[in-house]
Amino acid sequence: MPTLILRDRQPELVELMDDPACDARMLARTYANFRVVNRLLAGWRGVFARHFEARLRQGPATLLDVGCGGGDVARYLHALAARRGFSLAITGIDPDPRAVAFAVGGAAGHGGAAGLGGAAGLGGGAGRGGAAGRGGSAGLGGAAGLGGAGGAPPGRSDANMEKGHLFPQVSSDRESEGGKVGPNYTFEGSETAETYKNRGVFYDGRGAGGARGADGPVSSGGSTDADGPTDAGDTRATAPPPPAATLQFRAAHSSDLVREGRRFDFVISNHVLHHLDAETREVLLQDSQALATHTAVHNDIRRDDLGYLGFSVFGLAFPGSFIRTDGLRSIRRSYTPAELAAVLPAGWRAEPAWPFRLLAVWRHD
Repeated sequence: MPTLILRDRQPELVELMDDPACDARMLARTYANFRVVNRLLAGWRGVFARHFEARLRQGPATLLDVGCGGGDVARYLHALAARRGFSLAITGIDPDPRAVAFAVGGAAGHGGAAGLGGAAGLGGGAGRGGAAGRGGSAGLGGAAGLGGAGGAPPGRSDANMEKGHLFPQVSSDRESEGGKVGPNYTFEGSETAETYKNRGVFYDGRGAGGARGADGPVSSGGSTDADGPTDAGDTRATAPPPPAATLQFRAAHSSDLVREGRRFDFVISNHVLHHLDAETREVLLQDSQALATHTAVHNDIRRDDLGYLGFSVFGLAFPGSFIRTDGLRSIRRSYTPAELAAVLPAGWRAEPAWPFRLLAVWRHD
């Protein structure tokens, strides 16, 4: 239907969860509620069938989720592929440590092992000026967040966040009990760093190389024990290395992975495009082409009067979170099919989808 009420985009609107000082409990509830919202409204099952399944029938594949937020979309696609008998290794990246903390906490209890990569992108990452991701896409800020420079990453918003009570898997305290994950973050709470290592969660910072054992990376030439690496002739009993992670999360920007020479079969994002200014949008699309060997799909909201009215009611089901307020602002910031088609570069197409969805799709020739 034509947009009569929402005739013009309002990209200047700022969403509440974009504020680094936003309420920590509401933020945690918002990340948790995204699992329901995206399952019902984001249409990823249809995207999977149309754009990924044919390639997956040919063999194992890899997927990068840019601006993964709390990780619910990555976990959903990982589980969906497994249920259908496909092998799909997924990496989620986000420059916001709050999002990565929540994603790691959720994935640690998911079917596959989760990885928390190094702290790439945290030091030179994006500001948060009105552009945090929504619905599995938090952490892309202002004109940065995808490889551009900007302010320092957001800090924890209250004492409970600082103590890791709401996001217990990650703390900014270097001296906390548990092992160090990156230069600034440590596991704490009921799951120690050693526990995560033994479950294969300590993946290396770029997702490359071997899985990590208790004393560091396991090389292809041998295993490790308490005294260090063993050579090929050593017959001492050693524990097998943990399995390599097939679902991992990392604090990074898409351009970090481009610089590292990473490649994935698929590159996706969820509710990211409408947050980006023209320059940052171009960076994301260029990075997507550099990173994807098969298909890139950026799944976003289609601005629509009926969708706006419907979500104003639907959002009432999520009190104590930012879902309703930020969701309505996201719709007002989003594109119509014609608007998105007008700003996409050559090789990309705008593809409307149900319900009230709009995809930017690129396929490798």
